[in-house]
Amino acid sequence: MGVLSVIRGPWWPSRTGVLAVAVTVALAGGASAAYVERGSGRARVPATPAAVTLRAAVKPAAVPYGGTVRVEGVVRDASGAPVAGRAVEVIAARADQPAAAAVVGTPTSDGQGRVSALFRPAAGSSVWMRFAGEPGLVPAMSETVRVGVAQRVSVAATTRPANGGWSTVLRGVVTPARPGRPVRLDVRDGHGWRTAAVVALSAASRYAFTVRHAKGGAFAYRVVRPADTAYDAGTTRYDLRLAAPKPPRAPALPAPPVPAGGGRGRLLVTGDSLAYYLGRQVATARGTRPTAIESRPSTGMARPDYFDWTAHAREQVGSVQPGLVVVFLGANDCQPLRAGGTGAWTAVGSAGWVAEYRRRAGDLMRAYAGAAQRPVFWVGLPIAREAATTACYRQLNGATAAAARAVNGVRWVDSWALYAVGGQYSDTVQGVAARQDDGIHLTFAGMRFLTRKLLGLLGP
Repeated sequence: MGVLSVIRGPWWPSRTGVLAVAVTVALAGGASAAYVERGSGRARVPATPAAVTLRAAVKPAAVPYGGTVRVEGVVRDASGAPVAGRAVEVIAARADQPAAAAVVGTPTSDGQGRVSALFRPAAGSSVWMRFAGEPGLVPAMSETVRVGVAQRVSVAATTRPANGGWSTVLRGVVTPARPGRPVRLDVRDGHGWRTAAVVALSAASRYAFTVRHAKGGAFAYRVVRPADTAYDAGTTRYDLRLAAPKPPRAPALPAPPVPAGGGRGRLLVTGDSLAYYLGRQVATARGTRPTAIESRPSTGMARPDYFDWTAHAREQVGSVQPGLVVVFLGANDCQPLRAGGTGAWTAVGSAGWVAEYRRRAGDLMRAYAGAAQRPVFWVGLPIAREAATTACYRQLNGATAAAARAVNGVRWVDSWALYAVGGQYSDTVQGVAARQDDGIHLTFAGMRFLTRKLLGLLGP
């Protein structure tokens, strides 16, 4: 084996008072040997590089997106003594990009062998420390520790009266941006948390959920962006408190004196909460011609035990004595009905349910038309945002349209086509914000499409 080169380091005093120097000998084939040469060089003692241990920890083990962790470690030699004044690399690799490791800090060990560095992970990461080694100290690497990064979920709420209750929109942003990924709305009930809805984040990583409450009270929601390869789950809770709803009542116009020969020119616009804006706009368009408006929020034909529309119609006809009637009703009627003949409950959407609703609509139409067969314009329900509500409204419209064909003097007015854009639900129609937050009611501006159509049918 041939010696290629001899490299002497600086001399230093040994414990015996004899000068010593570290020598490294490079050998053929790339091997090397280390010695300590004392005095004149007569004594050569092989020098074994000292083993080094390196331990690492991360505090805290998980942070929200944008948070900072402290990576801590300690460098010791084989005897457990601290190794001071050495540079140590802190290395991190994202969980979703494990091959792209990078040095994120290079702290120096203190007198106790301790090293510490701050690190702001962009995603969940694996973190470790590495000591490159030097003459007399072998390289060392710590174990790998994981730092989790949770997605941030913001939430804000807007609540408005709707359909005799409350409509609340919960909206927010998930950071970092995760467009197209699912986000979940949970609601807490007596059995714990349950999933209420799931939507996909928009291109701007935004979401919106609409929840409805018929009554006041305290409600707990949480928005959850589930964990994925790069990030831990993000969760935000929202506690909602609602007062008992007090939906606005449409002011009934005072009935003018009944002219001789009956109220041929007097119009009655009536129904549930859908009828209010319609009545106001029709009354404004008619000017001085008498128009009575009566809107009854939170009512319908489904629960005559709560409000009996057929009995009330007879009272209206007797007190207002209208020459013609407009009815806009049914927003609350997607619920089981008790069959008139048997008293048995019929399920929503069943053939018996449709038949019972048609019977009730026919009775109400006859009450308004009366023996004089005064003109009655029955307005069908508009398309709704939710698929289940839309399916129900289709059946209710089919039932009322069939009932109208069987009662003299009744004309069924289609509103569906006015608000279905390309056959689908849309919040806007011809550039106008036409629907309220609940996806059922029309805005005042949106109602103008129906008002124009109805005025054309009513005539002068």
